[in-house]
Amino acid sequence: MKKEIVDVSKKVEDPDLLESQFNTLSNHTFHRISDEIIQEIGLPLSSRVFPLWQEWLKTEVKKRKI
Repeated sequence: MKKEIVDVSKKVEDPDLLESQFNTLSNHTFHRISDEIIQEIGLPLSSRVFPLWQEWLKTEVKKRKI
């Protein structure tokens, strides 16, 4: 997850993605998604959680560019 944020930050040239405020939001979102998957199937499968978190990340980056 952290590597993904670093990679995206470099790609979109937005170093603010590396700051604590965004990382806190990202972490909370990751855990919320994990909790949703646990409620749905009983386990926080990374094969389900990570792609959903990546979609959230893409959406957040797009919002910041507007």
